[in-house]
Amino acid sequence: MEKAMPFILSLMVGLFPRTEIISQNLEARLILDSLPLNPDITYGKLDNGFTYYIFNNKASNSGEVLMAFVVRAGSRNETLNQNQIAHAIEHIPFTGTLHHPNGIWQDIDFVNLGMRGKYDTNARTFGDYTQYDFNFRGANRKAFITGITYFRDIAGNLYFSGKNTVQVKNEVLQEFQKGYRSPLDTLGSVPILFPGRKSHFNLSELMKDYTVEDFYEFYKHWYIPEKMGLIIVGDLKMGTNVIIEEIKNRFSDLEPSDYTGNQRNYAEEYLKNKEQFIIIEHRILPNPKLKLYLKQPKESQIIKKIDLKNRMVKNVTGALLKRRLQQIKKQYNSGVIGIDAKFQKDYPVFVIDLETTDLPSIQSMLKSAIIVLKQVKDHGFTKSELVSIKEALISEIKAKDFSNNEIVLEECLSHFITREAFPKDKKELQIDLVDKISLNEVNGEFGKRFGPDTSTDLVLLSPGPIKDLDSASIRSWIDQAWRTKVSPYKNDSLPKKIMAETDIDKLAAKPYKIKEGEEVTELKLNNGVKVILKPLKKSKRIFAHGFSPGGASLYTSEDYFSAYNAAGIILHSGVNSIDYFKLREYQKSKSINLMPYINHSEEGIKGSCGKDQFLDFMQLIYLYLTHPNCNEQAYKDWFNNERQFLKGQVTAKERFNDTIAHIIGDHNTLGYSTRLAGLAQTDFKKSYQIYRERFSTAEDFTFVFVGDYDLKNVIPIINLYLGSLPNFNKSNKMNAEVQRIAIHGPKTVKVKEDYDGALVEMCFTKSIQHTVQNETKFKILATILNRIIFNRLRSDDNISYDPRVTHKFYRNPDWIKLSIVSECKIGEEETVQKAVFEELEEIKDNGIKEKDMSYAVHALNRIYLIYKRKANLRLSDLVGQYRDGDESDDIFSLRNNALNNVTSGDIQNFANEILDEANLITFTLSKN
Repeated sequence: MEKAMPFILSLMVGLFPRTEIISQNLEARLILDSLPLNPDITYGKLDNGFTYYIFNNKASNSGEVLMAFVVRAGSRNETLNQNQIAHAIEHIPFTGTLHHPNGIWQDIDFVNLGMRGKYDTNARTFGDYTQYDFNFRGANRKAFITGITYFRDIAGNLYFSGKNTVQVKNEVLQEFQKGYRSPLDTLGSVPILFPGRKSHFNLSELMKDYTVEDFYEFYKHWYIPEKMGLIIVGDLKMGTNVIIEEIKNRFSDLEPSDYTGNQRNYAEEYLKNKEQFIIIEHRILPNPKLKLYLKQPKESQIIKKIDLKNRMVKNVTGALLKRRLQQIKKQYNSGVIGIDAKFQKDYPVFVIDLETTDLPSIQSMLKSAIIVLKQVKDHGFTKSELVSIKEALISEIKAKDFSNNEIVLEECLSHFITREAFPKDKKELQIDLVDKISLNEVNGEFGKRFGPDTSTDLVLLSPGPIKDLDSASIRSWIDQAWRTKVSPYKNDSLPKKIMAETDIDKLAAKPYKIKEGEEVTELKLNNGVKVILKPLKKSKRIFAHGFSPGGASLYTSEDYFSAYNAAGIILHSGVNSIDYFKLREYQKSKSINLMPYINHSEEGIKGSCGKDQFLDFMQLIYLYLTHPNCNEQAYKDWFNNERQFLKGQVTAKERFNDTIAHIIGDHNTLGYSTRLAGLAQTDFKKSYQIYRERFSTAEDFTFVFVGDYDLKNVIPIINLYLGSLPNFNKSNKMNAEVQRIAIHGPKTVKVKEDYDGALVEMCFTKSIQHTVQNETKFKILATILNRIIFNRLRSDDNISYDPRVTHKFYRNPDWIKLSIVSECKIGEEETVQKAVFEELEEIKDNGIKEKDMSYAVHALNRIYLIYKRKANLRLSDLVGQYRDGDESDDIFSLRNNALNNVTSGDIQNFANEILDEANLITFTLSKN
């Protein structure tokens, strides 16, 4: 085995998109395909090689249609001198096309086409393909014609000019600047490991010299019909033959090409590379991390049933290994912050990610991971492990709805890009294959893939300098671990029950009052607990949220963070003498999510469960509120983990947001930097005492349950467990020492940080009474502003890549915040503000355009419908109503009434009231 010399990096670069492998010479294998494409999907090719997929999803009944235009060319088709040019070309259609000269986002009427706005016309560039979307709702032939005409413009009519190429180059650079990339790849190690990936260090210098000809060269070589596909999925009202004719009419004239270009087999190149050891030192890294890349055998595409079976065996083996590795962390104060492990999709490699609190722990953590591999190699996985993983995987497969439009589109996309089979019975086939996987098969699979001779690349990431550590030292640790004598693995037994029958027998159901309304059913339990019930069939889960006023605001500054962190400490400690790790596995086995919390102004508990696990769910709620563990070792582990997590989240932009929240009086937004500083003020014993205090009085609590249940089944369970909660006295008077009052403008705040670029947030705040009418006008105004500001700052002036408008209506006291946020280059802050003011003055002086008004009303109406139908959103809505005292039995009628009666004149008047300079605080973030 060839060993690599260490390579040390201390630089910062950008990341590249996700990639996927295109296997070679697949056409010849297709004739052996024993897993044909779902016959309900119409699949065909035009004479020039253009491919199409059409699926009339009659089962969806939603009126939704998803269309994707895909080009089998992406970043891995670029030469070294074309870094990110595929990505930049993806942006070109949004600057203008033949039929939409101002860009698709500005030229089409989203409302009349049944679209949600720019979200329905997005695009993405990956390693091996580029995807353009056009989605709509309703039997809208005009939308369909608009969509395929837009795709035809992309396919053969894109034009490149000095203006639009400069614009898209700036947009791509701003995407990287916004930090869409992970620290590992930002620091540049992965391009060294994986052929076909490129470093984006100094990307602006690389891209600035790209000419119009450079863009056109890539476009003419790769945007050819043989590499193009059109996928149309949804509730189609047009006949399939009509759709095919429209496709032929628009795409048949595209000229085929014999260009092959850059078609290297990157997977094979990677497997032939020497082992590498890379050290990355950079202060942006929060904690030391070690990544092991264990090279794997090349994998066949899923063409035949045996291919699918092999993939299922591989997936189960990977899941078993991941769970076994994660046992390392399942003890308090292990020194391990995080462990993850998975097969990578784009290269034949299994990645093990290890994160620790300090560099000295790297050795023990690495050895522990290798010893796990040795233990499996020598003794195999256990039967109970396999049963558990198979159950989880089968449950995951069953939950995947292969009639869902998005999933069908993804499967068609995979078939087009990789030729992987998508049979009609894929779900049933997968379930059957997983169910039949034996212990011998997974242990044999592990043996083929992992061992002391497995070629392994190593990447060590450190926030500080690394001394006296080289590849030889790490390889010796690995060799020592592989030589360690290990015993067979013993499964940790999970609790079969979390409450003993004797404890359950002590609870007694008491009388309660019930009030049945049109929308919800209300209960008043004997101990004062208020319960709101909203059954919502077909939601598959039950969502719950219990809350009580008070929170950390009741405590002095000295005890504030002991209160704020109390629920997190208890969550990490467990309940009823069951520790966090066993409790988490128990909840996972029962498909339960549950979390107590204490924020500035309230305490509560929220989560969800499957409808068959409701009894276990209610027992767990009862235990969290009455039997929290008091475990100082758990506290120390929580403290170390929380400190390391918060350190990793504190950035210049985060500190900027924290400054804004503090100045305007947003007391429920506590930034990472403030929370990090507050750890030093957190006392374990005080936190435990406060937790018991805050959850000690049942009559202060309101619980809301939304989901898939029958009232007659859940009410007795709710009454037994919530009705048995105790009642003690607790104070709900806010402590004046930490109460914060909203501060309004006019005011200017400049923040200087180590920040690449500049950020402007123009924040309007004003005290205003909350009514459904005011909330409706506020949301409409924010939606209109978001559309107008985006078009001006990005599309017209090209001075901000992702300008956006955020808004929030605060309660008790009532006031609003509307922020216009724009990232820009250093020195352009005043230009941004001037452009925003021009647009605001236009609204105040000349009113709202009907097109913008119609768009905003349509968007808000759609949001209200979603909130009414989705259980988790309906829960959030009801909690907000009952928390703020807006206990209308039919809030949706009130909203619809407000929405139907609001006029553009109302919005103009509201804008004049809100968008006044007297209400404005301007925040700017720029480099020191």
